[in-house]
Amino acid sequence: MSDLRTRTITALIGLILISFVLYFGGIALKSVVLITSIFAIYEMNRALKLINIKLNILALALGIIGILVLQSLKFNVFYSLIIVFFVTAISYLFSKNISLMDSGLTVMMFYYIPLNLSLLVELDKTPFLYLVFVIAFSTDTFAYLSGSKFGKIKLLESVSPKKSVEGFIGGILGCLICSILYLVYFDLNLSVLSIIFIVLASIMGQMGDLFASKIKRLTDIKDYSNLLPGHGGIMDRIDSILFIIPLIYSLLNIINNL
Repeated sequence: MSDLRTRTITALIGLILISFVLYFGGIALKSVVLITSIFAIYEMNRALKLINIKLNILALALGIIGILVLQSLKFNVFYSLIIVFFVTAISYLFSKNISLMDSGLTVMMFYYIPLNLSLLVELDKTPFLYLVFVIAFSTDTFAYLSGSKFGKIKLLESVSPKKSVEGFIGGILGCLICSILYLVYFDLNLSVLSIIFIVLASIMGQMGDLFASKIKRLTDIKDYSNLLPGHGGIMDRIDSILFIIPLIYSLLNIINNL
């Protein structure tokens, strides 16, 4: 089977699964977020071990459990950071095998992966849940198309040689058009504030891609895993979304409090 065919089949299966989960939400969304968090943490931990950094798995596991408990009680999921911080700090204090770098990156990776992903559950049953994926997919698609057609100026060659400034700008413009059409179609809040957040989310989505790519460069790996045929690992697929989610979550909260 050719690489293109493999990638296409995997992408179609993924699109069907995502559509199903977003439509039904609830326990389906919570389950997928949980499973995605676990696999993504596993991939990241495996990558960082290559440069002698070991994440505190106990702290991360307790933090994820904390997220599940907080969501079931309708409390703010950000309280789970307290759990991870204290468990990590105590582990560092009493263990000679845990470095300060291990501890710091454990807290960072908890926020980066499980906590950000958990905000999707907070967006459940709102049109803003779909907006996250509209921004991610449209930015990625238009960045690729405009970069392939017009790309000449390298964006950050040391991290991702194929990305261009033209692709970066094209991704933002394409995302803005698609997102505005989405907001208008569903009669959502279309304002200067919404446009600002959408542009920022598109920019940060592309930064999220570069962020994950830089870690791959640092750890000298091509993909985070081979879990998804033709697409690499979970982290290779959610890197941009992880940077988009908190911005859309913030936009929803600001709108609700206006």
